[in-house]
Amino acid sequence: MPGRQRKPGSRIRRAPLGEARIVLGSEPLDVVGSRVLRRAASQHFRILRPADLVVLDVLGYDLELRVDNDGPALHPLSGSARLEVRYTFQHLLETAEVDKDAPPHAHSVPIQCWAAHGSRLVFAVPTGERIAYSVEGVLAAISRLSLLVAPLAT
Repeated sequence: MPGRQRKPGSRIRRAPLGEARIVLGSEPLDVVGSRVLRRAASQHFRILRPADLVVLDVLGYDLELRVDNDGPALHPLSGSARLEVRYTFQHLLETAEVDKDAPPHAHSVPIQCWAAHGSRLVFAVPTGERIAYSVEGVLAAISRLSLLVAPLAT
């Protein structure tokens, strides 16, 4: 995919490497076969927390970003509002040498590895809920909101 072009005169804010932050403009994509489908989320952003390698893509449905006395926050627009959190892969499969005492073969580097698929969790956002628009606020919300699961999963 080609890189996204910046508007002339726009600036990119770069945060120090160890700073937890929200990155705007991540593209929520679903891949079906060879087609890429864009989802109709009202909000989408990425949470980065390098200290413990947290990378989450967050999508909000029927959520609105408002600024109140306590700062920016996500507020539900309807009773069907939800928050979707996508995790990158959590597992990795790699080849291993059978005998740990034997020297590695010359052709064994680089070692082959395969990443598992990512996973996602979807949470119901009830009317009247306020989710602070910060790394801490979103992480706190996913610990208190009700998880939505398919009926066959229960």
